[in-house]
Amino acid sequence: MTSAGIRAYVHDDNANRTQITETPSGGPTTTVATDTYDRTAANSPGLDELTTMTVDGKTTTFDDNGDGRVTTQAGSVGRTMSWDGHDRWTGGTFGTTTVVNTLDPAGKLQQRRANGNDATTTRHSYAGGSPVFVLNDDGTTITTTNIDGPVGAVATYHGPPTAGSVVTFPYFNGHGDSTATADSTGARTGLVKSYDPFGNQDVASYTNGTDEAWTGAGHKKTDISANLVHMGAWPYDPTRGRFLSVDPIDGGNPNNYEYASQDPVDGYDLTGECDFYTCMGNGVKKAGKKAGKWAWKNQEKS
Repeated sequence: MTSAGIRAYVHDDNANRTQITETPSGGPTTTVATDTYDRTAANSPGLDELTTMTVDGKTTTFDDNGDGRVTTQAGSVGRTMSWDGHDRWTGGTFGTTTVVNTLDPAGKLQQRRANGNDATTTRHSYAGGSPVFVLNDDGTTITTTNIDGPVGAVATYHGPPTAGSVVTFPYFNGHGDSTATADSTGARTGLVKSYDPFGNQDVASYTNGTDEAWTGAGHKKTDISANLVHMGAWPYDPTRGRFLSVDPIDGGNPNNYEYASQDPVDGYDLTGECDFYTCMGNGVKKAGKKAGKWAWKNQEKS
């Protein structure tokens, strides 16, 4: 459902989105977006690679580098993307903003730098898999401290975790998306956020930097300039509802690029390696195999 009525997503037999339609209350159904996948096209020769996307009459063409990674998107706003030798997204140019990402060996975002400007450089420090501190460009000043609870983020200090820092408290919907923040008195701060099923944010928090927005309870960072989510091993594009490089785990998803078996409301793929349904199914299969082996080894001898 949308505020205007009903939105429907159409897919082909290989879980690729081909169409988005909208039906306003009492009105006719119209096609608002069309995606094509053409293996005969020189720019998208691989299986399930997106060739074009047309939204409201404006067409974006996608170019692949031959290894299944999107490198350019030609449309109303040109976008180029860069990758390292491990298929990890290291930045690119998005409109007038150039982003350079530095990743740690585990693939987590360690530093983001925009337009070569120290003032736009942030460093990230982790404890386990969760980001704890955000620091300035030279790593000497803590600008943000994340406090986690058993199920995710519970508080953010805008500075070190001391009494002198302003603290805000995030509010999430049932899907784990950041919808609002409040101060220590309970008064709302900032914008109220809402999203479509695939994570498109109605109103961006700011124009440059990263924001823990859609799936923010799991500290998944959206790069505002690129409109891409750092979803574990690879970047996720909420506009297209798919990843932009090949799934690093063979069989981790129904195809190499789709997200959460095309059910982003009930499913997740927060690691970028295996969606909820596939991993759950593989877990059941593994458990069944182990049980079968145990039964075979311990069967009664006749």
